[in-house]
Amino acid sequence: MHAAAFEALSLALASADDARLDDARLMEVVPNPDDAHLLAVISAPADACESVREALSEARAYLRREIATEVNRKRAPELGFVVLATVDADAITKTEDEVR
Repeated sequence: MHAAAFEALSLALASADDARLDDARLMEVVPNPDDAHLLAVISAPADACESVREALSEARAYLRREIATEVNRKRAPELGFVVLATVDADAITKTEDEVR
């Protein structure tokens, strides 16, 4: 179920009609041993993390339905989200150059 859930959630996030999710990227899906819960690890730009969390919370029911449909389950797993800030590599390079 893990790979199918990852694919279903990736597709659902890409097709979600919420601009706040445009820069969100699914990094990993971690299932609980009972398959009743999934933890989705999402990356987003640091300045968008809070709005991505809000959008994910609002889209939770839709995302659960999409996963249940794709993995052919009667009961959709509960979804939890962890949103991690992505690091801007250009900003790090600029900062390193300034230090030198």
